[in-house]
Amino acid sequence: MYNSMKRKTHRIENHGGNTVYCTGGFTILEVVIAAAVLIVLVSGALAYQYHSSIDVKKAEVQAAAGRLGLLILDAWKGQGVVGAFNPLTAFGSDLNVTAGPDGPDADVGAYTGTFTLLGYYHVLFDNVNYYVTLSYRPGSAVCPTVLSVAVAWLGNYSAGSVTDQDKTIRLTTYADNE
Repeated sequence: MYNSMKRKTHRIENHGGNTVYCTGGFTILEVVIAAAVLIVLVSGALAYQYHSSIDVKKAEVQAAAGRLGLLILDAWKGQGVVGAFNPLTAFGSDLNVTAGPDGPDADVGAYTGTFTLLGYYHVLFDNVNYYVTLSYRPGSAVCPTVLSVAVAWLGNYSAGSVTDQDKTIRLTTYADNE
């Protein structure tokens, strides 16, 4: 029993004729296995960090699009005259808004075809290009005016044309009739 508990020793003879005994240490196989495990763990941690940073960017862009839509809707609703709202002048130099050639679809759910297009706008915010469509449905004696803002952005956050595959946030609110 005592012999099975003893450490293994390796006998090494050097050129001077002396015998040296080495105990312990790692074999090359143990070192290679440990290195492989370490490489797998480090690459997994780096992949997790990479994908987490991408998801954070996506969440930031989506939250900014929602806040941008709310900002425009509040300014539009607060102006009072629905058909005369102009985001180019409403925000001045506080927001980088320009007229855009196109934007997301103006129709809203069950009200398809009943909305009047107010305009397409391009907003550059935090190095992300947002495309905004403003539309409204005039009110009547029994229904309030419906204001709609659609904010879209491209998957790579750059400038370009909006398609159906791009992310879009739609916000709708009611306003007093003119």
